[in-house]
Amino acid sequence: MLWSAMEKLSVQGINFLIGILVARMVTPGDFGAIAMLTVFLGIANTFVDSGFANALIRKLNRTEIDNSTVFYFNIAVGAVAYLVLFLAAPFIAGFYRMPILIPVLRAVSLSVVFNSLAIVQQAILTSNIDFKSQAKISVGAALISGAVGTAMAYMQYGVWALAAQMISSAFVRMAMLWIVVRWRPVRAFSRQSFKELFGYGSKLLLSNLVVNISGNVTGLIIGRKFSSASLGFYNRAEQLTFFPANNVSAILQRVTFPVFSKRQNDKTALRQYYLKIISITSMLVIPAMAILFVFAEPLISTLLTEKWIPAASLIRILVFFAVWIPFQALNLNILCVVGNSGHVLRIETLKGILYVTAILLAIPYGLEYVCYAMAIISFLCSFVYAKYTKRSIDVNWLDQIRRTVPYVAMSVTAGTVVFFTTACIDSYLMKLIIGITAFLIFYVTLLLIIDRENVRFIRTLIPKHRKID
Repeated sequence: MLWSAMEKLSVQGINFLIGILVARMVTPGDFGAIAMLTVFLGIANTFVDSGFANALIRKLNRTEIDNSTVFYFNIAVGAVAYLVLFLAAPFIAGFYRMPILIPVLRAVSLSVVFNSLAIVQQAILTSNIDFKSQAKISVGAALISGAVGTAMAYMQYGVWALAAQMISSAFVRMAMLWIVVRWRPVRAFSRQSFKELFGYGSKLLLSNLVVNISGNVTGLIIGRKFSSASLGFYNRAEQLTFFPANNVSAILQRVTFPVFSKRQNDKTALRQYYLKIISITSMLVIPAMAILFVFAEPLISTLLTEKWIPAASLIRILVFFAVWIPFQALNLNILCVVGNSGHVLRIETLKGILYVTAILLAIPYGLEYVCYAMAIISFLCSFVYAKYTKRSIDVNWLDQIRRTVPYVAMSVTAGTVVFFTTACIDSYLMKLIIGITAFLIFYVTLLLIIDRENVRFIRTLIPKHRKID
């Protein structure tokens, strides 16, 4: 967990800082242009994975033929995906009425090919619970690609700086995975192995497609109905808001999936572990959401300059959407562990339909109402996720909510106190420094008083250095 956390937080921290630097040198419209292509790249990468990564990790008696079968299939899908995006580029650019997107999409689509060459290597490291190597690879790729993007933004390449960062990140990560993981494919492709792995992975493929489409349809619609600058504001607000939620959920998902998979037949143990993870997730995510809500405007102004201020109001709404992300991800993780990938498909399909419907209904009223609609649907979907988790490991919605209530109360209390005590500070920078510091001190103090058990548990996860005689 420590290495996975270091990887995610380091990579996202680097990308966060790089994003701040680049945002100061490019326009909201440049960010919006890249965001318009996210949905298409996401769909292509979903086809490349096809659910095979999780299928390989979950299979206890995995063979070299299994690995090689997945490898060759991924390469073929990656090549086809790139060809489709290359040919579709003029039509996508026409949809958005932005000709510049033709060469940009054809360039950034190379990242799909690079990703297809590293799926098996990534699965091998995850299956071996080797997150230390993954951390080194991801941090190296983030640093190199960040340097490329920053240099090109400084030289005023605009949208091409963002495109170069994406391409170099995928290439460097792929190259480093091949260097670190000594596995090489054998000359074999097994139809039986493909059928077995695809039987499990196909449902995850379909559910991931639904997730990518529904998750990125907001950008698709905003890019079409509003300006590229509006999409840029939304994209920056979404990235800042989802930063803590996505990272915590990704860390816990990556670590718990291979570990839980080894205990997939012990429902009692899974239930106990799951409830513990819900508590830890709440302890970390909910206060982060409170900080974003209270300090949205000074945060945007200080980090991204005044030209990005319209994103602040969107952040305050999106926190009520983002706070449910880790819990939804953990629910899906349990369903995948116990082999109920069909439930995952049903859940994500229903959620996708609800999101698209709500967004289309809210679009005529403006961008903020779109964010309100997303937050409401995110809350309603928590009941759907919990329904299937109840069937799988006997944990219902109330069981999960009870684990979150103490942290909601502590975060609201700390946020309210800090908001009123920093209201008289005019400097955005000083308000951020004093306010966030005071919030963390107040919140940690409440934790030590109210929830010592989980604080002690967190401490046990931190390795202690021992002196060697």
